[in-house]
Amino acid sequence: NRQIPVLQPDSLEVSSRTIRVGLGTTVQDSGYQIGNTFFQGASHVNKTNATGVLIGVAGTIPRTALTISNAGIGLTPTDGSHTFTGVNLVTLTGSGRGAQATVAVSNGQVTSATITGSGGNGYQTGDVVGIDTIGAGSVGKNVRLTVSGIGKTSELILDNVQGEFTVSGPQLNYFNSVGVAQTLNNDLPAAPGGNVQITSINEISDGLHIKVNHQNHGMYFPDNRVVISGVLPDVKPTKLTAAYTSSSTSGLSVENATAFSTFENVSIGTTNTGYLLVGEEVIEYTSVDGTTIGGNINRGSNPITYPAGTPVYKYELGGVCLHRINKTHTLSDVSIGSSITFDSYNIKLDMSEKFNASNDDRSDDALGFPKLFMGITGPTGGPNITATQNMPFEIITPIIQNVTTRGTSISAEVRTVTGQSMSGNEIAYLDAGFEPIVPNSPNYLSSTRLICSKVNENAKLTNIEGSKSLQMR
Repeated sequence: NRQIPVLQPDSLEVSSRTIRVGLGTTVQDSGYQIGNTFFQGASHVNKTNATGVLIGVAGTIPRTALTISNAGIGLTPTDGSHTFTGVNLVTLTGSGRGAQATVAVSNGQVTSATITGSGGNGYQTGDVVGIDTIGAGSVGKNVRLTVSGIGKTSELILDNVQGEFTVSGPQLNYFNSVGVAQTLNNDLPAAPGGNVQITSINEISDGLHIKVNHQNHGMYFPDNRVVISGVLPDVKPTKLTAAYTSSSTSGLSVENATAFSTFENVSIGTTNTGYLLVGEEVIEYTSVDGTTIGGNINRGSNPITYPAGTPVYKYELGGVCLHRINKTHTLSDVSIGSSITFDSYNIKLDMSEKFNASNDDRSDDALGFPKLFMGITGPTGGPNITATQNMPFEIITPIIQNVTTRGTSISAEVRTVTGQSMSGNEIAYLDAGFEPIVPNSPNYLSSTRLICSKVNENAKLTNIEGSKSLQMR
């Protein structure tokens, strides 16, 4: 229907892969810091190729590390005092579990709470816990206890994960603040011996889904396709130092080619080709030599001549090739549950897709290149994102300019296809056939109908002449 809107600037919300890694032993290593990169194996070149940036730690709650945020109301006893032991703490925020406490109650409110036993597992500073059952009849409510610190570390929270960490795999290591590789829990006075293995992996975000903020998009059910285009790189561009002609397949001379020496986190070569954007043309390359981007050059469609000074972008967003984003997406590929709203939907990146036959499948670690995930978090995409859309309707008012002479009249019929409303269970893309309508007047239809985007018409309406979702005669 030609109505392909330009979305609001930075309408894509992306998330890197974030995981909570459970450790086979509590950690007392004081050598790592927030922001250090962790990896798995005897060296950085390891079996899993997995890396992740430390953004937090979780562990046990020390004996005195609970503060009373809300003392609650109506607990037993409401008059007098009593101390309860072995009280199970209920996690209200965070992912901690298994902690118990000794809780003192006076006149219906908590006056103190101290941890007993092991202190649970997986708690972070600032987590809030409560109490479900305490005292006679388990009466009372609204007790809120805040974790003020953690004891022994039992979980690492890793962001910007690339590759696949494995349970019971190689030991965990990290690069310290000066870039030196260290074995976790080893070679430090407080560390008892290294060989820390992963016992569990809990995924917080998968680094594969992108939320698209698209007002009134009309695609309110998963059986839809959407064409995303115009998403721009997030890498700072360089500039051409010499003109590049429309017929040239030689290297591009640029001011600084350092950023172009890797693509999707792997060094450039014939088995990992790179892509760059100059003007509106995407060019494939296989090598970087000094300030020249070259090798096997494959020009994009409609090549033109670019003068010196033209910006040259690495064709990536968050370390992911933009060919994976600027393409046709199927909403049913999404695997994070119901994610379609009136003004947004999610798309899922396909990391197995190859844009050169010699390149690797980046959806696994099988051939040695790390499994690929989005490497940034936040709104992004630039000011020129476009996305196809549907137009659902239930009323049609055809404006038909006409002149009728005495004794004549004009009549009209419209053929439509069915749609599906936001929370409905209608079957979409069915041919509703022709039905009479009155020109220049509102015509109320018996169910939701749909003017489809061209990509959806071509995919879903092959049984209708011309694959058109609206016809009038």
